[in-house]
Amino acid sequence: MLKLIRLEVVNFLKVSIFPFILLNLVVAIVVKNMKNVFDLLSSSSDICTFYTLFFMIIISYAAAFMTTINFEKEKLSNLYHRYFVLPLPPGVIFAIKLFPPIIFSMCVVLIWGIVMFLMFHPVTLITFVMALCNALIFVIGSILLIFYFDLTLKNVSIVYGIKFILIFVLSYLPNFIVSQNVSIKVVNYSIIIFTFLLFITGIILTNNVDSEKVILS
Repeated sequence: MLKLIRLEVVNFLKVSIFPFILLNLVVAIVVKNMKNVFDLLSSSSDICTFYTLFFMIIISYAAAFMTTINFEKEKLSNLYHRYFVLPLPPGVIFAIKLFPPIIFSMCVVLIWGIVMFLMFHPVTLITFVMALCNALIFVIGSILLIFYFDLTLKNVSIVYGIKFILIFVLSYLPNFIVSQNVSIKVVNYSIIIFTFLLFITGIILTNNVDSEKVILS
């Protein structure tokens, strides 16, 4: 099993090194430009918490997007079919497969989240830890769902298209939500609830993958 994990990590690094570098460059630019946003919002703790939560989610989604690019390529190469002929339970195989993208994505979220907090101190330490944990849960749930749909859908270009569209949706949502007449505190709690639902859904779906459906797809 250790050999499989090592092989998966090596393969992941080979195909993901450029996307990983690009991801960190993009996040670095975004973090640098967040100072003006937090300066303008410093008078409202709820809005600062909202933007911190959402910014961490955007980083999480960007990490999930970049580290799962190879999933679609592997599906088109019929690589997933081979998982079901290995002398290991599918759950173990999936865990080995998902280990590198989840670990690397979590590292990106953790590092840039801490950098943002040290640079701007937008919220209290307790609130930041909560936002960071929420983002880590979000990135795991996102990768699990992307993996599940890449496994089970015949046309993986649909998954890639939705992933791409969500980048623009997530970048537009914060300002749209703030401009509406809604309680920001309720929105903050809703984000946390949504993240946990995403995480639980990802676990349930991945644990109940139908091998026959994957092979036929």
